[in-house]
Amino acid sequence: MRFSIVGVLSCLILLGCDLEKDSQRLSSQKIISLKGLIAEQIQLVSFPKQQYLLLSSKDKGLVLVDESAEIQVQKDGRVEALAIQPREGGSYLVAAYEEQEAQLQLYQLFTDLNDDLQLQLLGKLESAKPVSALCFSLQAGRDHLFAIGEDGRGFEYLLSPSDEHWDFTEIRPIYLGEEVNSCSVDNRRGRLLVSQPPVGILALNADAERDEERELLISAKQLGDDFGSLRLGYQQDQIWIAVEQGVQAFDLSGSDRPDQSWTLPAESPASIAVFGDRLAVLNDNQSEITYFPINTKLTSVTDSPLEIVPTVAARGQTDPVHSYGDAADDPAIWVNSHSPANSLIFATDKKKGLNIYHLSGGLKQHFPVGRVNNVDIRKISHPNIDAIAVASNRTNPGLDLFSISTTGEVGYLGYRGIGLHDPYGLCLQQDDSGLYAWVSDKEASLHQLKINVSESSNEFEIEQGIQFDDYGQVEGCVVDDQFGTLFFAEEDRGIWRLDLKSLSEASPELVAEVDGEKLVADIEGLALYQDGDKGYLVISSQGNDSYALFSRSGNEFITHFRVGMNPQLGVDGSSETDGLAVTSSALGAEYPQGLLVVQDGRNRMPSAAQNFKLVDWRDINRLLSH
Repeated sequence: MRFSIVGVLSCLILLGCDLEKDSQRLSSQKIISLKGLIAEQIQLVSFPKQQYLLLSSKDKGLVLVDESAEIQVQKDGRVEALAIQPREGGSYLVAAYEEQEAQLQLYQLFTDLNDDLQLQLLGKLESAKPVSALCFSLQAGRDHLFAIGEDGRGFEYLLSPSDEHWDFTEIRPIYLGEEVNSCSVDNRRGRLLVSQPPVGILALNADAERDEERELLISAKQLGDDFGSLRLGYQQDQIWIAVEQGVQAFDLSGSDRPDQSWTLPAESPASIAVFGDRLAVLNDNQSEITYFPINTKLTSVTDSPLEIVPTVAARGQTDPVHSYGDAADDPAIWVNSHSPANSLIFATDKKKGLNIYHLSGGLKQHFPVGRVNNVDIRKISHPNIDAIAVASNRTNPGLDLFSISTTGEVGYLGYRGIGLHDPYGLCLQQDDSGLYAWVSDKEASLHQLKINVSESSNEFEIEQGIQFDDYGQVEGCVVDDQFGTLFFAEEDRGIWRLDLKSLSEASPELVAEVDGEKLVADIEGLALYQDGDKGYLVISSQGNDSYALFSRSGNEFITHFRVGMNPQLGVDGSSETDGLAVTSSALGAEYPQGLLVVQDGRNRMPSAAQNFKLVDWRDINRLLSH
């Protein structure tokens, strides 16, 4: 980091000399010469018998020195960016950008049986552009690495050991402005913190399955013209930032004013490390390290996540839809009664049409019928047809019908207009009087339509039925045919239940409200897991990327969970889910207790068009048994 006199003056103007007034002036405790070595960054590493500093250097590579700057371990090269991650057992993961080889390199730093320090290369990845900031993230016990380039474009990688070396699996790209010089991850809050002069310290979700929620955590007005070298202290719940001629510590909970501030006697820090009650500063000419005694606040905070929602791993995924952007929407499952392992997944590409997938996730058929939004399936009594799939179409407002044979052949029966301005959500109902569709209009009305399919010609007619008005936006709905109950989701309010057995007299009842914890708006997909007379109402809580299980009546909250990645199978998790579908039917050896299919609003590892994730119900049962 280089600071100019102009920068110092502008800092004092911006801060109103607050740094001078509120800062503690530090006197050096010890100054250590690096003996000709020029360092870019410093990181503290602690072992049971001693503490060390790990340095990145453009002329010496990776260098581990003791507190007297005596070299203990060295890997030659031109290393600019550096990050460390403590591991169980007392070792460290070390990430470095090697400029000469244009590589991201991953090492393990550890002590062997003789207490000798070792730096072992675990893996490497070619990097086309220079990297200016590296930081680790710990997510669900997995090691992730953020690498941000000088052009402001970054990537998140999953780091995982294989037989011969560790693999870098790309999770997603990240787009930031230029001049990023440092980053760190607050694992407790799941936030990636990025130092970006002259903007400030940016914060965004570290989990790729969450919305970025990018915000300016600390403005450059609090820091001056130039700043960098972020360091987190979980025991203090603070972030330390190297600023012009000093160091500032901010509360990680989000305060925009420094908790503590220290002014250095005669220099600006190029990089910093914190030793509990001591501050190590790499000076501006990058050739000396100065130790300063400091007083820091002490708390009992750990780096355990603040929010813990159970996670189940996806067991499969479909091919991406053909359309980019917000395109995949709603699935339904057809159970093949004769060969359950050959059951099918119907799913909407709301920009192009209806997709049919095998349980393996491969695309079987595509019907380019327009902007179909939601789809549902019911078995029917018919000489030629095993089941009917119905989809709401927004290109030509109406319904599209598809026939499914007993062997899984899908045919298009045709389209019918239904008089709605914008057909949106859809679910089917079947009782002794026939087959019905419940369709919501985006203008906040809910309509029951009867579908009559001819046994002789496969033609069909649609009859208008009852209508309910004056609700907010409704999309997700499901009918419990056995108990004659309709559930529908008002996206920002909650789940409504309607008794269909006395439809002319009944009125919807709100049974589960959006509360910001169990249900977080928007409420999108609804499905019913039926197990005899028991079962669960399954709900996609889009606002926090989770799925809620309620009792079959809808009155009782059971649990909630997220769908996480499955690195062994190369499947990412799901997030921002719209529609979902579930069955309790045994679908072969892969899904013997049923299947949950959820739309994935952010298809990662690597980033691609949206798709649908497949979850083995056995994994959910294991969660329920705890």
